[in-house]
Amino acid sequence: MEQTCKNESLIWKNISKTESSEENIVKVKQTLFDMYKARPLSTPIKTVDELFEYYPCSIIILCVDADIFGGIMWWQTDYGNKISTSFSMSPTIYKTKIIPKYKELLETPGYYAELSEALEYLLRKDGLENIKDKETIRNVLSPLINDEDILMEGDPRLDEYKLNGKPSPSGSYLRNIKGVGIERKALYGKPCMSKKFNGEECGRTCITIGSGSLRKNKRKSKKKLRKSKI
Repeated sequence: MEQTCKNESLIWKNISKTESSEENIVKVKQTLFDMYKARPLSTPIKTVDELFEYYPCSIIILCVDADIFGGIMWWQTDYGNKISTSFSMSPTIYKTKIIPKYKELLETPGYYAELSEALEYLLRKDGLENIKDKETIRNVLSPLINDEDILMEGDPRLDEYKLNGKPSPSGSYLRNIKGVGIERKALYGKPCMSKKFNGEECGRTCITIGSGSLRKNKRKSKKKLRKSKI
């Protein structure tokens, strides 16, 4: 039977290391890792520690009895909080809880994501539109893409790369992902183009349950991993 939770008892909550015992943190991390690995997606991440070093910032969905039912995780870049993975205990919880929260975050200044396939379709169905400004797309994703990779209105490649059987939205782009090949994606959210993070103008959040925020001296080694499909 699909695991669910009464809507009135399902809440979003941040868990930080300072608020929980070490034993509880270990359980939380293992639960989230198990949900992450259960997704029908290829990933190079193999261990719990690797997951929380790679995605140090997270929001965790909990029931009143403290059982975990899903999560959204991101890392920080020069342009804000880049949401990069999400998961849940069941498709029902994902559609009714994760998708609305994902949309809420992407409508908040300082959060953005690269989306494709089913997740992109569900968020667009919920009214979310992708970023279409070519300069914004190029700046945020440099050096991963260049001008010719961005598919603007009238580009025949929009018909070649479908989204749920229809032409992809203008502003989509093609990325050559290591170990995967060429994939079509689109940029969503409100990245902080000024790179100035202060209050409501452009928020930046990282509440960790790991060993701390993403360390700058590890960023270079992570660049190769980030080019893989996660």
